[in-house]
Amino acid sequence: MGEWNRTRNVRERTREHAASVIKNHIEPALGTKQPKDITEQDINRLIDSRKTQWTKIAVYKTLQGFLTHATETGIIDHNPIDQSNDPPNQGR
Repeated sequence: MGEWNRTRNVRERTREHAASVIKNHIEPALGTKQPKDITEQDINRLIDSRKTQWTKIAVYKTLQGFLTHATETGIIDHNPIDQSNDPPNQGR
């Protein structure tokens, strides 16, 4: 996931934010799971376990970007985030 974040075409601040979300929330929860082993249950459990709405949204968006990339590049056959619960409400 870190390699994906380092090579994508985004502003540096966006990259730094995603790196923080990966390091502090996604990696501790998913450990060394390969993209093909991440399930919708893993995603739901991870998002539901975050305390703030802001963090839930940040985790969801980061995972969505990574898993979409993994699907588009053939790393995985289907995107498990498509089968997960609805995305967190952004309250806007």
